[in-house]
Amino acid sequence: MGLAAIRTAAILEASPIIAVDLSEQKLAFAGKWGATDTVDASSSDAVHAIREMTNGGVDYALDTIGVRATTEQILSATRAGGSGAGNEGGMAILVGMPTEEMTVDPRLFLAQRQYRGSLGASDPERDFARYLSWHREGKFPLDRLITRRYRLDEINEACEALAAGEILGRAMIEL
Repeated sequence: MGLAAIRTAAILEASPIIAVDLSEQKLAFAGKWGATDTVDASSSDAVHAIREMTNGGVDYALDTIGVRATTEQILSATRAGGSGAGNEGGMAILVGMPTEEMTVDPRLFLAQRQYRGSLGASDPERDFARYLSWHREGKFPLDRLITRRYRLDEINEACEALAAGEILGRAMIEL
């Protein structure tokens, strides 16, 4: 989901597009999908790095993982708004399925920031046609997203590799 979000942002000419991960290899792969900047969260404070890069925070921060650390950080990575109407801050969007409770500093909301959840809702008639069109035009190379292939009898190995963070893009189970 994260790579798809990065690629879509690149197609729509968003800037900057910042990828955050714990793996340098995954960050390099995100760069191939359109990330303009990367943050290695294993060696730096991701929120601080994002705020430094953007002079205060991003307009949109997406969490496609859903672990407690990331669900708690994305709102802090968005820019603050100002007082008065129309001075909205950035929006944090939780796409990844959270696995545990989280704590968010309520003062972040006073700076007009927004936090939303998403179950990945789409309009298949509109959205799927768009994605397929982008793929045909070479803008969204779905085939390059598949970085590992497994036979059905290797499904346990595929699950272990996914859980260990060893798969850069997506794994395909071939029947």
